[in-house]
Amino acid sequence: MRRLVLTSVLAALGLLSACGEGYQGDEPPLLLHYDMPLAETLAAMDRVGRSAPEGGESHHLDAPCTLRWRADGQVRTATLLGMEGVLEKQPDAELFRVVLAPVTASQDVAGVTVMASAPWAEATQMKWLLDYVRRFC
Repeated sequence: MRRLVLTSVLAALGLLSACGEGYQGDEPPLLLHYDMPLAETLAAMDRVGRSAPEGGESHHLDAPCTLRWRADGQVRTATLLGMEGVLEKQPDAELFRVVLAPVTASQDVAGVTVMASAPWAEATQMKWLLDYVRRFC
């Protein structure tokens, strides 16, 4: 009986430690919600952006509705007007590219890469944030 209890406790501890995979130990999970103010939204974009290999931080919303951020040591900008977040799966990998792309195909505007390669969780979070931040325009 004692051996069964010990085995059960060790199995439970193993399962609990597996649940933490993918989260950094020093940060709680990112909770996105529809009541986020602009500052919280931009801070969430910084946090998700830092997880990408090229980095991505210091997100700001400039007038007129232009997103500005730093990635690969360069300042990047993209208009949010008439754009939406799009996920593009990379071939041969379980990674995704996050792009700001025109809402309608008739627009003669090129898409802008926001994250070049990110796991699904981070890519979907950034896509959600890109679509959400447009409400502040």
